[in-house]
Amino acid sequence: MEMKDLLALVNAGYTKAEIAALTAAKVTPKEQKTEQKTEQKTEQKTEQKTETQKEQQPDMAALLAEVQKLRADVQAANIQNSKQPEKKSIDDILAAALKED
Repeated sequence: MEMKDLLALVNAGYTKAEIAALTAAKVTPKEQKTEQKTEQKTEQKTEQKTETQKEQQPDMAALLAEVQKLRADVQAANIQNSKQPEKKSIDDILAAALKED
């Protein structure tokens, strides 16, 4: 059934269920075979895709462990490379104040 036929039925006041019943009654055995073939092909394709996706997916736990290890290494390197400002003692501060005068 073509789009113009569907629109004509809708404009005539038929409901979705009634139109579905009409199209189901008009389906020929040849159309049924093609529908079955397309359904089988799509099922096979989805099965193949899921199988290949399972094979291609890395072990997520191992990947997560590697990322956490890398993060810890980067944090350790950042801590080692960071420098805290030198703390001046009271004597250093007083000596600097007396030299300015």
